[in-house]
Amino acid sequence: MERHDWVVLGAGISGASLAAAAARSGASVLVLEAQPHPGGSLASVSRPNDAWFELGAHTAYNSYRSFVSALEASPAPPTWVPRGPSILRLLDGDRVLPGKNLGLLARRLGKLELLRAVPRWLGNRPDGRTVREYYGRIVGARNFDRVLSPILSAVPSQRADNFPAEMLFKRRERRADVPKSFTLPGGLGTAVELLLANRGIEVRTRFQARSVERIPGGGFRVRSADGHAVEARHLAFALAPRTTSRLIEPLAPTASALAAGIAQVELHSIGLSLPSDATRLPAATFLIPLADSFHSIVTRDPVPHPDRRAFTFHFRPDVSDSACRERIARILGVPWERLSELADVRERRTSLPSPVLGHADRIAEFDRRIAGEDFAVTGNWFAGLSIEDCVLRSASEWRRIGER
Repeated sequence: MERHDWVVLGAGISGASLAAAAARSGASVLVLEAQPHPGGSLASVSRPNDAWFELGAHTAYNSYRSFVSALEASPAPPTWVPRGPSILRLLDGDRVLPGKNLGLLARRLGKLELLRAVPRWLGNRPDGRTVREYYGRIVGARNFDRVLSPILSAVPSQRADNFPAEMLFKRRERRADVPKSFTLPGGLGTAVELLLANRGIEVRTRFQARSVERIPGGGFRVRSADGHAVEARHLAFALAPRTTSRLIEPLAPTASALAAGIAQVELHSIGLSLPSDATRLPAATFLIPLADSFHSIVTRDPVPHPDRRAFTFHFRPDVSDSACRERIARILGVPWERLSELADVRERRTSLPSPVLGHADRIAEFDRRIAGEDFAVTGNWFAGLSIEDCVLRSASEWRRIGER
């Protein structure tokens, strides 16, 4: 029977960072990924002549200190690629509204309602409030619904009104020797490649984990959907809450039920790389619709390419393929038939956690239930969805198990 020190289920940033920590300690690590490629939400599309683009996460920051440190500990030192200034634009139907960034927001927000909200700023804290409650107190309820709600919902690529406010943005200490916002050569997917390049890590893709069981005498056995089995002394789950719940149910049923109670939403992302002169859309980092079938358009403009531009549309899952194509064509101003000739089009469907108030208490109870267990659980559904939140969770789980 094949046996390793660690088996890690999931090769996204959470699984890769935990695997790297284990490998650096001298452990043999097998990373099992259900998809054809590692990366998870760090889904960079490689293209010739450095014309890569992102289908998932697009930006890292110098406040991601744990993420930066993990990459610096990799066998090949990372190269930080600075991103240009952030340019936010809004869409009203097919029309790009005039202005950008704070000037655009100032133009859209109702001034009288904003003034009336000023007294509520005193003592307004995000703790225990939803995004709508917290930011609505700052700008006023109507201003929030008209302007801030679509902008803030673009951050997690889902309606964010009922998110716990403290999970959306976090203040962290910055690294002065790293660009404020950056990516990597080839896109952020390179980060997962760097982490998985640590000596002692083997990656196996297209492995659908069907079940997990304890081995008498210690350790775990993981079986795939096609009947293959591997064993390990330690096991880490770096999967979505629903999948984690199913697999840990025989090991920790109460923790499994807690994970099952975390909602998930689906996301359909369509990315296009096309010649720079094919569209007249103004330069932007994000284009966010006030109301539409998609949450946002993320571009590669902050890392400009001499010949090509790239746009990734993050659609709601209930939008048909034909409706997606129609919206893309209208906004880019290019018929879809022409786009299919000019552009490199890629698609990605994924599931994202959708936390609500009480999430922190649920996670605290989950952690109490697994505190004495010898398996790790990490992912983007603990303290937050950001890259740094994922790496911090993996580091915490490594300390709990790997260092004891």
